[in-house]
Amino acid sequence: MGLLSCLWLAFLQIRLLQSRAIYLTTPCQGYYLLNCAVMLLLVKAFRATMAKARAHSLLLFALAICAVFGCSTILSGQGSTADFKVIGFTLPVAMVFSTKPYVPIRVPGISTDKDLAKKFVNNQIKNAVSDVLDQQGRGALLSGAVISSILSDLVVSVNYEPLECKEVLYEPRSENSTGITLVPEEYLVISGSLKTTNLIMASWDKKQWKSVLDKAVSNAVIGDDLTKLYFYESNWRKACSQTVEKYMSGG
Repeated sequence: MGLLSCLWLAFLQIRLLQSRAIYLTTPCQGYYLLNCAVMLLLVKAFRATMAKARAHSLLLFALAICAVFGCSTILSGQGSTADFKVIGFTLPVAMVFSTKPYVPIRVPGISTDKDLAKKFVNNQIKNAVSDVLDQQGRGALLSGAVISSILSDLVVSVNYEPLECKEVLYEPRSENSTGITLVPEEYLVISGSLKTTNLIMASWDKKQWKSVLDKAVSNAVIGDDLTKLYFYESNWRKACSQTVEKYMSGG
C-alpha cells in the first residue's frame, strides 16, 4: 500500500473515532480535536508536497495517532489485567507496623498501624509502574497530558499483609544469638494485579506487560532495610518479632 493510501486510511479511522468522541477522557477531548485538525492539514500538505513533506509528515502522523489513542478509553467492563509478584527484597521499615507507643521512637519510620503499612506498599508499586510508563511514554515522544491520561486509567491492586512488631529488643545481638529468628517468607512476597481501560494498554500482549512489570518490580521496594533474613540490624542494634510466642526462641 502506498504512503498516500496509508495516510488516507488513517484519516478515515480518525473520522470514525470522531463520531465516538464520547469515549474520550474529558481532559483529552481538546487535544484529540487538535490532532484531528493536524491530520486534515497533514493529508492536504502531503498531496501538495509529497517529496518534501515525507519525513516530517510521517512524524506528525505517528504523534497524532498516539495522541488520539493515548487519550482514549474503552467501554466500561472491558480492559486488560496483568498479575505481578515481587520477591527477593529486603524489608523496609515502613512495611512493618506497631501500635505500641514506644516503638516509633526507637524505630524511626515504622508505620503506626496496618493501613499505613499497606498504603506504603501500594504506593511503592504504583509509583514504580508509573515511573516506567512515564519513561516509555516520553521515549515515544508523547506529551505529558497524554501520559497523565494513560496513567489515570491504571488501577493497581496489591495483596500484602504487613508484619506487626509487638516486641522490639534493643540490646546488641548477632545473627547466631538466641531470640533472633528468620523473617517468615509470607512477609517477603508482594502480589497483585494491574488493570487498565486505556485503549493502547488494553491491547498489550503478555510480552509488553512483562517488560513494564519487570522494570517496575526491580525498583519497587527500596529504602532503609531491616535485613533480608533477620529481624536485626547491627547499626541500630535492635530486633523485632511479630509475636514473642511464635517467633522468638525460648519464649
